[in-house]
Amino acid sequence: MDNSLVQIKGIGKVLETKLIAEGIPDIPALLEKAGTSEAREALAKKLKTNEKIIYSWVKQGELLRVPGMSADIADMLVRIGIRDVADLSCIDIEMSLQMMKSLSDTTSPAIRGFPTKEKLTSLKNLAVLMTPAISKDPDDPTSVVVLALTKKRALTEGGSLPTLSVGDEFFYDMGDVISSIGRGIAEAQHALDMTAIATQQEINKDDDLRAWGLSAHWYTIPEASANLKMSYQYARESTEQGKTDSSQRGRLLVSPINASYTNTFKVSEALPSELHLKFLPLPAPTRWTEMIATPDLAGLTLRDAKQALDGVGLLLGNFELETGVSENRGVVVSQIPKPGSLVWLTDRVQVLLGIPEPEPEPIPEPELEPIPEPEPDPEPEPEPDPEPKPEPEPKPEPMPEPEPMPEPELEPDPEADRKAKARANRKIEPEPE
Repeated sequence: MDNSLVQIKGIGKVLETKLIAEGIPDIPALLEKAGTSEAREALAKKLKTNEKIIYSWVKQGELLRVPGMSADIADMLVRIGIRDVADLSCIDIEMSLQMMKSLSDTTSPAIRGFPTKEKLTSLKNLAVLMTPAISKDPDDPTSVVVLALTKKRALTEGGSLPTLSVGDEFFYDMGDVISSIGRGIAEAQHALDMTAIATQQEINKDDDLRAWGLSAHWYTIPEASANLKMSYQYARESTEQGKTDSSQRGRLLVSPINASYTNTFKVSEALPSELHLKFLPLPAPTRWTEMIATPDLAGLTLRDAKQALDGVGLLLGNFELETGVSENRGVVVSQIPKPGSLVWLTDRVQVLLGIPEPEPEPIPEPELEPIPEPEPDPEPEPEPDPEPKPEPEPKPEPMPEPEPMPEPELEPDPEADRKAKARANRKIEPEPE
């Protein structure tokens, strides 16, 4: 089974690349990550596209789950209001074929992939066995081809269809209805413009495509007309006691009447009136299309510069401070774009504010300490009186030396003399030869 994204009508190579970058490489991933209204809204913001476009992709992917479903048939089924396999299992075959033929540019089934009655019946029988993989948007109504089958079944079974009365809950403020139609036309034109811009950007990135001279086609809705069958009701708010408050402004309420719904549910109401609307494109005001000359902001303060820019429809961008480029503090010394440059309405202008050089602080002269006066010489202290020298003590007289005692005379010892002589003689005797 081919699960590539490019088989979904409205997804080309460029969008496929963006979806892959968001983690959606194939149809099952698309149904998983964009299966709810909240997820589709988040994805639309990332891709910068309309949520309704993504919802159309998801419904096609849901129908492509049916075996044998082709991309052309899935696209046509979505365009006649089939939202998922549950709707497909309940369609009226004859009415579906008639509505699909009215959408086709040609009656040749081979060119547009138009299904035969047998093919559509087979797809319907297969859808009966399947469970929806996505959730429907709350404001996406049930298709007429599904309601038609419900009516046929009820009549065949002999049952009675419910009779609905049109009450206040079915009426809407006329201004809201007209505004909703206008917003839908504007969103459709915006989607066409964004698609053309995206296509041209991809061409500009490819040198080969540019060499061939290719350019994106731009589509416009030159005129949109709407004829609505409406039931009107004039309403005015009442007080808690049920009395009408004449001071309150009344409102004209309308209820759009759809022939299929009226026939299906046998809505009982008065003969409706018709409301004819025509929406025509107008050129944008020249204020938004003509370029503006940037005013000269030199010498202005930041507040004055902002007022000057507001006066011509421009915005004040970032500002910076630079020291030493101006004698006045906080005035504009330069700007981007330069004065006289042509810019678009609401463009931003950046400014540079000058701040004078701070004056150098004077160097304080050092304070000289006073020279202290010389202290007077201290008065000399009086010399103390000399202490009296002690008188020398008288030297003692020397003692007379004692006279030496006479040595006693010893008597001669003859024996000692003899021995001395004998020793002397022994010393002088010659040695024998």
